[in-house]
Order: sequence, then structure tokens, then C-alpha cells
Amino acid sequence: MLLVVAFPVPGDPTALLAEVDAALAALATRPGWVRGRLGRAVDDPDRWVLTCEWTDIGSGRRGLTAGLIREAIMPLMNRLPDIECTYEIVRSV
Repeated sequence: MLLVVAFPVPGDPTALLAEVDAALAALATRPGWVRGRLGRAVDDPDRWVLTCEWTDIGSGRRGLTAGLIREAIMPLMNRLPDIECTYEIVRSV
């Protein structure tokens, strides 16, 4: 499963970086975790993208909803838009 979320973070990204570090550290403890990345738009420094990869859909859903994990990722989740952002990986090189 691939989670891809683009979102605005105007101004100083210090709080965002702390939230992402905490969220990715917590998610990385879950079974099925592959990797997570945070990127910043080259042409718009207020635009960010977060990607998380899981071995399968079930691992991703369980990883994102586990009790202690949910507490760790909530500050970050409050920033994210309410749109579909999870995808099934159908090809990989």
C-alpha cells in the first residue's frame, strides 16, 4: 500500500518536521512497514508531500490505526487534507 499526501505548510516548517519524525518513527515499528519519506516542492517551499509504503493494504491499515501509533501520528494527521490518499501498488521496478 502506498499513502501519498500533498499539503501546504506555510511559514516555518519546524513543527511539521517534529511531527513527521515522531509519526515515521512510530509507524516504522509496525509490521509491514517499508519506508516513509517527506518531500518539499522545489518551486513552492510551502508545499510538502508525505509518502508511506507498506507491504500490503492490511499492514497499512493496521499500522495506521493501532492505538499507540494513532496517538503518535494525530498531530500530523490534523494537517492532512480529507481526500483519498491510499493506493494499492500494482507495479514496481
